[in-house]
This record gives sequence, structure tokens and C-alpha cells, in this order.
Amino acid sequence: MSRKMEASYQALLSGDAAAFEALVQQLMSADNEARKQAESLLDQLKQHSTDLVVGNLMRLMRQSQNPASRDMGAVMLRKVSDVLQNGMSCSVYLP
Repeated sequence: MSRKMEASYQALLSGDAAAFEALVQQLMSADNEARKQAESLLDQLKQHSTDLVVGNLMRLMRQSQNPASRDMGAVMLRKVSDVLQNGMSCSVYLP
């Protein structure tokens, strides 16, 4: 993992909302390499903490000023919830 990706991953692990929204926007990028990097980071984050991903997606849908980010968050949350329904567990605290 490159230094930049490692720094992004650490920011995501810390629950940085801006870093998570940037990741979601990168997932929507027209640049294939940028999208692949974002997908890789998201996969690692889901393996580390599904709770963190679900919480960030819910926060993104409620608080983002960008309608495209809110829409993508909803789509991603549905995909994650499908996985959770098939056997994984998740406990999300919503303030």
C-alpha cells in the first residue's frame, strides 16, 4: 500500500467524515485507477470494521451537502445491508 493510500486508510479508520466522503466521490470518478484504489480501500475498511462503514454511510446520507454522494451512500448501504443479512453481524451506534 502506498503512503498516500495508508494515510487515507488511517483517516478512514479514525472516522473522518470528510475522508469517507472523499472516498465515496473517488468511487464515482471517471478515472479507472482512482476508482480501483477507492474500491481497494473500501474493501479493506469493510474487512476491518463493517460497523464503521455502515455508520459512515448513514452519516453521509444524512449530512452530505452533495446529492450525488448521498445517493451513492444509499446504494452502498443497501449493498452492505445485503451482506449483513447473509450472516455477518453489525452493531452501529448512531448519535
